[in-house]
Amino acid sequence: MEKLYFLPLLLFVVSQTVYAGTSFTKISSAGTDLADTATSWSCVRNNTTGQIWDADAHQDVSTANSLAQCGYTDWRVPTFPELNSIIDRTRTGSAIDANYFPNNNGSYYLSSSDFSETYTGVQFLVLSTGYSDSDAGGGWATDIQLVRGNAYGSSFDYTKLDSDGVELADNATSWSCVRDNISGIVWEVKTPSNMTALYSVQTTSNYMQQMNQGGFCGKTNWELPTVNDLIGLTNWETQYGGVDTNYFPNLYSSSALDFVSYLSSTLDANDDTKVWTVNYNSIGSSTLINSFQNTSDNNPVMLASYPEVIPTNCISTYPSSFYANAGIDTAEELASMPVTWYTTTSDMQITIDNPDINEYVYFSYPVEMGAATFTDVSIGISGGWDGATWPDDGSIGNIYEPIVIQRSIDGVVTDFYVYRTDFPGIGNKTFNITFQNPGLCINPDNPTPQPLPLDAQAPVITPPTNITVAAEDTTGTSATNSAITTFLNAATATDDVDTGLTVTHNAGVQFELGVTTVTFSATDSAGNIGSATATVTVTDQNVPVISLIGSSSITLSVGDVFIDEGATASDNVDVGLIVQVGGDAVETSTVGIYTLTYNVSDSAGNAAIEVTRSVSVQDAQAPVITPPTNITVAAEDTTGTSATNSAITTFLNAATATDDVDTGLTVTHNAGVQFELGVTTVTFSATDSAGNIGSATATVTVTDQNVPVISLIGSSSITLSVGDVFIDEGATASDNVDVGLIVQVGGDAVETSTVGIYTLTYNVSDSAGNAAIEVTRSVSVEAIITDIDEDGISDLVEDELGLDKNNPDDASGDLDGDGQTNLEEVQAGTDPLVDDVVPVFTAPDGLLLDATGYLTAVNLAPISVDDHKDGTLFAYADKQSPLPSGHHEIIWTVTDSAGNKKVDEQIININPLVELELDTVTGEGQNISLPFTLTGQAVSYPVTVDYNISGTADINDHDAINGTMTIDSGTTGQLDIDITDDGTGESDETLILTLVQANNTALSNDATQTVTIVESNIIPIAELKAKQGIVVTRNIIKTGGVVTITSKIIDPNADETHAYDWSMSNNNLVDHDSDESSFTFNPSVLNPGLYDITLKVTDKAADSTQVTLWVRVQALELPLSDTSDVDNDGISDADEGTGDSDLDGIADYQDHASQPENILPLPDGRSMQTANGLSLTIGQSAFGGNSSTAITTVSDIASFGGSAGGVSSSDEEFSAQSEILDFSIEGLTQPGEIVSLVIALGNPLPENAVYRKFLPQLGWVTLTMGSGYNLESTESDNGVCPDVSSLLYTDGLTQGDDCLRLTLVDGGEYDGDGLANGVIEDPGVIAVANAIATEVPVLDSISSLSITESEVLHLNNNAAELTQYVIDPDTDSSNIQFSIVNAGSIDSRFGLTIGMNGTGFMDRTDNSIHAHPQAGFSGTTQVQVQARDPEENESNVVTFAFTVNVLPNKDTSDSGGGGVINIWMLFILCTLSLFSMELQRRKFRFSE
Repeated sequence: MEKLYFLPLLLFVVSQTVYAGTSFTKISSAGTDLADTATSWSCVRNNTTGQIWDADAHQDVSTANSLAQCGYTDWRVPTFPELNSIIDRTRTGSAIDANYFPNNNGSYYLSSSDFSETYTGVQFLVLSTGYSDSDAGGGWATDIQLVRGNAYGSSFDYTKLDSDGVELADNATSWSCVRDNISGIVWEVKTPSNMTALYSVQTTSNYMQQMNQGGFCGKTNWELPTVNDLIGLTNWETQYGGVDTNYFPNLYSSSALDFVSYLSSTLDANDDTKVWTVNYNSIGSSTLINSFQNTSDNNPVMLASYPEVIPTNCISTYPSSFYANAGIDTAEELASMPVTWYTTTSDMQITIDNPDINEYVYFSYPVEMGAATFTDVSIGISGGWDGATWPDDGSIGNIYEPIVIQRSIDGVVTDFYVYRTDFPGIGNKTFNITFQNPGLCINPDNPTPQPLPLDAQAPVITPPTNITVAAEDTTGTSATNSAITTFLNAATATDDVDTGLTVTHNAGVQFELGVTTVTFSATDSAGNIGSATATVTVTDQNVPVISLIGSSSITLSVGDVFIDEGATASDNVDVGLIVQVGGDAVETSTVGIYTLTYNVSDSAGNAAIEVTRSVSVQDAQAPVITPPTNITVAAEDTTGTSATNSAITTFLNAATATDDVDTGLTVTHNAGVQFELGVTTVTFSATDSAGNIGSATATVTVTDQNVPVISLIGSSSITLSVGDVFIDEGATASDNVDVGLIVQVGGDAVETSTVGIYTLTYNVSDSAGNAAIEVTRSVSVEAIITDIDEDGISDLVEDELGLDKNNPDDASGDLDGDGQTNLEEVQAGTDPLVDDVVPVFTAPDGLLLDATGYLTAVNLAPISVDDHKDGTLFAYADKQSPLPSGHHEIIWTVTDSAGNKKVDEQIININPLVELELDTVTGEGQNISLPFTLTGQAVSYPVTVDYNISGTADINDHDAINGTMTIDSGTTGQLDIDITDDGTGESDETLILTLVQANNTALSNDATQTVTIVESNIIPIAELKAKQGIVVTRNIIKTGGVVTITSKIIDPNADETHAYDWSMSNNNLVDHDSDESSFTFNPSVLNPGLYDITLKVTDKAADSTQVTLWVRVQALELPLSDTSDVDNDGISDADEGTGDSDLDGIADYQDHASQPENILPLPDGRSMQTANGLSLTIGQSAFGGNSSTAITTVSDIASFGGSAGGVSSSDEEFSAQSEILDFSIEGLTQPGEIVSLVIALGNPLPENAVYRKFLPQLGWVTLTMGSGYNLESTESDNGVCPDVSSLLYTDGLTQGDDCLRLTLVDGGEYDGDGLANGVIEDPGVIAVANAIATEVPVLDSISSLSITESEVLHLNNNAAELTQYVIDPDTDSSNIQFSIVNAGSIDSRFGLTIGMNGTGFMDRTDNSIHAHPQAGFSGTTQVQVQARDPEENESNVVTFAFTVNVLPNKDTSDSGGGGVINIWMLFILCTLSLFSMELQRRKFRFSE
């Protein structure tokens, strides 16, 4: 009975509890809408919020996104308001509709909303009942109902209202209500006086009546809110489920009672004795309370005023009366009347404006208004409607009265007509309408005319079944599509009155992608319109088509640059599809066939048919042969010259071959054993492992270079008497090539009738144009040949020579002083007056030397020659020391003052050194190659080197055995060794290669190489190479095309893989290729300057290393001349170009072509050299400064050296004694390796020299020996430093030495890049400390203390105060601290103290020292005093000498000692101003 008592009240209180009727739509796994009757679906759309929910409540976020559930990848955990949006607490059983969410198992469902700001639990909902709770401990089992789409329930917008409902400013401090501007609900605002009031069901009803009767805040429809509206006040974004206290400041929040929760109007669907409540103290947690069966069930309430529901097209202002136009006499006019909705009161006054005959006015209204009655109010103004009456019951009067016809549906009046057939008068008619249920909307102007009798039933439309069609293009599908045409024509209509109704639809000419809802309509003759809908879903069902850009089959040569041209994809719907490239990574350095795959899917998930491209990398590149330079040799005889000629032998052995795959190729040639006269073209060839044959040619030109030799027949000097007959006997000519040469006779015609000396000349040239040395014959025709003094010289000749023909002694004289007597010259036919005797000189003996390095010092200094006339002359060699290895023909020449020249040849043969590379490491299962390298060409080939194999590893670990390395040509040989993978773990083992004996070469000092075979992982080493087009270079031309940086990874571990990271490269560089092992960029978009490319390589053991390559981008290529040769290597600058083929940072035209990579040039022909197998490059600063040697400057270090912030590039404490060296050592095979190099300094080392290193993070530091670092020096041999492995170097920097051997550590403390990465960077310089290296206070010694003649010695009572003012060069605030260091030599009769002023520190203004000589003391004593600056921790020790001299006294009257003695004490204190010394010191700082 109790239940019957309060149920009516409860129903009254909760009369507004109507679920909003949220509707859902089922969605397939592909994301398409399904019919409500579908039995299989994956997702559900909330049609109210637009959000899409995963129908499966047991799937996590990552799984849903990875599966692209329903075509989406943005699934997330919902917020509390979002979860609440799918809850219907008016449902019986589960609070969530199982028709759409069938997998609800009643467990707690997780939301992403935090429980509170300080108590960070997580909010949950129980979907089966609608409860909410929180799990602060995280121990509850929960499910996740995933959602996607825009956030819902997170917007709030309030306006404060006063008690009359007038809007207030947001900063108002007093207000009565708050309007929710989003929902339109007006809420009462609790006051401090009523915030704690609790209500039962009865008192709640009374409270609502009081609020409505008083029109609180202008509202008369106060009621209990729904549970969802109460929950909707909570903010889960910023207030953790709380209510905004800026608008609701006085909510009940006491936790003293268990059931203090705000009442809602929402009944519990499972128990109608209960309603839902919201407890704001639980921060938004919704809690179900017990039934209202006892008086203890009291709760706070907060009433709400809901906005009036205005149907579509209703207006918001409602007149109490209106005119209804009666001027309508046709159905068409009636149909054109506007439709306007009005809200009515209980009585509405309507005026009909002067209708004409046969016109009617039609009124209709919603059935919810209930029945209507009509009451006549007044007669029209102008006479009224005479005889017209308005029956209250709506019955029809006589034919002359207005006809009022009511229509009803199920007994409820819905509309009426007022119709005039013939009114006697003209005027208006006003009457009242009273509705049973006022307060709704009516429409006085329904535009549809209704025939009599009225048909109130609309037609029933049977729509077609929903269809899905394929999209034709991006605009969708045309309505002319056959399936759509059938669909549009398939709807039918049935009517309870009419037949054959026409069904129309609102479809357009095009159906867009997605779901289009088509409304099908039919109108019956009464104007009733029936409609129904069906959907056309247009989906993209066509797969994209992939088209390759370029050929599907590409053939490349090893080393080519491959940039995939990609592919395009066309699709009937989507545009701009990106084709994904997969498959193999094309390694153009490795022969093979690589398959690239191209795939794409459109936005609908349609996958294109995969397209592939085959890239075949073949070794199609023949070896490149570098032939020797064309030579010309002298013919030996008529057959030419033998191939054993030393120049030809060197020529035939000089060709080299390089290949993009193979190494160590053998070069052959087609030369015979004899080279005939003329040009012989020699073809040099090499064949690589792929059978590609490369060839090049060079020529040997054999020319006849020897002049013929003329031999006179008969004497070269003939004397005739006048009248004698002279017949020339002629001459013969011999030649090494030509035979039968005819000597041409010229000169004077001998006239024997005339006294005189006639000269005949004899000349001949061979077929090569070599002219013989002219020979002459002198014919003397004498009248009477007399020799008065009988000295052998005729009187006539003596007269010509100015000799005395009566003195026989002048025949032994030497008029021209050339060492031949006058008689000898007359007899020889030479001129006694002209020096025509060549100097006597023989070239030094030939030499056979062993090289000392790449270059070997040879004594080619000028040789003194004694000349009979000129005295001492010098013979000069045509080459300079040092010389490279090989065969050398040295031409010595000496010339006297008369131009007589003597030429002789010296042969010097230098056997090269054979060197091994540095120790290395490898892993099991690897093949290693150990090079044997000659320091230059051998004098003769073959070169053989015997070697032994030793170490802890044995034949079970490798296949190397003792043997002989043979080098038939060139400078390299290679020993290949297979390391066995025995599959067992063991400690590291060693394989030692030792060179024991050599032929045609010499062993270097370091003739062993150790290979360590390790089991552990070895850190990889990376090397980078830059290439623009086909040119290997670090000098990049902006317009020269793309640049590719390729990487070479040195990793001895078996089965290793590597990850490549280029992200630390210059940010302006963009990688355009898909190969992770290379980096391709376009320089045309870059500004000129330096750019760094950094690669970090990580192996599968996560060990990594990184290396940086600097390149220079320049706007234009430097124009070079084809007639200049800057580097003197015999190749023109234009032919060499600005490339950098050995990547040492020096352009090829500046870099001698034959210089090995382990040698780097320095100025003045000097160089630096490191171990064989390594590479020397100029350093970063030198490269940035565009230096052509390994020399940089302070300014370039500042600009390009990568100094850290605040680090100066100048050395403030040391003075440079050499150029600043800047180089990098590359090619190390293992990180952390120790490497030595030799530097030719050019100048002797000074005394106290140090090696200063520039480190980017620290600036200039002094390299100290130890931890692998070492400094050694020795003297050069004529400017040539001993090889890097020489035993001549001694530790330290010895004064006078000019060769430095520097030993460095990769990754050590002095490595410029700070990384153990196979690269050592070393900007450094020879320096000495500046004259003043510290800023310490200085005190000079005090020489003596003297007493004058007039003074009497009374020293026991008098202290001599000596004051020294100290200048401290520092600007710090510390005082100078003094202390006595050594007082051992102080005489016992002489005391000395330091004036401390009680503090232990000297005051700067009075630094005093007190001396206390005892009476009668004379002599000298000394003390050492230290002056120390405590802040700088710098000090100086000074020795003070005190001399006291007692001099004779002129006045001895007071010798008893009672008088006063004036004592003059002089301490000479020399103060050194360190400010000026500081200025002097700065003169020694480094300058550029």
